[in-house]
Amino acid sequence: MESTASEQTVPVPETGGKAENEPQRHSRPPPNFLQPLLGKKVLAQMVDGRPINATLAGYNPYEIVFDLGNGKRLLCFKHAISSIEFDGPKQEQSNAKKVR
Repeated sequence: MESTASEQTVPVPETGGKAENEPQRHSRPPPNFLQPLLGKKVLAQMVDGRPINATLAGYNPYEIVFDLGNGKRLLCFKHAISSIEFDGPKQEQSNAKKVR
């Protein structure tokens, strides 16, 4: 008797529900650059060019809250912010002259 296509079975490898070419996810969380800036004065440049000079009051994955002073706060979506400028730690300058 001849075998038909409906009778033949082809083994299918198990992939655990993931595609073979799917990148592996790392368990390490992404870097958190905003945590050290909480409570510090920053200058946020918005995408439309407006500057926001305020204190960083809080954030979540999608929004940042700025304290403008006088009891006013501003909630901005992160995608609307182009850059955030802040003062980093001050470096000590040595009195020694550099030799060229």
